[in-house]
Amino acid sequence: MIIHIKKGKLPLKTAPDDQVFWLYGGGTLRNLEDLRSALQTMPGEVFFWHVNGLKNDFANWVEAVMADAALAQELRKVKRQGTAFNKVDLRLKRYY
Repeated sequence: MIIHIKKGKLPLKTAPDDQVFWLYGGGTLRNLEDLRSALQTMPGEVFFWHVNGLKNDFANWVEAVMADAALAQELRKVKRQGTAFNKVDLRLKRYY
């Protein structure tokens, strides 16, 4: 796992090849910047595939692979794509 460290900020992690997030319909995410970008542009059906009443794949990946339990906890409360984008965007400010 590659970790980018900026002074006074949290380290931004990049997932190794075997832990990337595979989006429904194609594409992969390697870090929180990729997640933010994807949340901004993905079709609603892709978001709903990953976040619905039964699961929240983004929160699970953020916690297990990105090691950001605080963001994962926030994402578990979210049911709307725009809100998820805002949570990730705000959290990234702690990284840089």
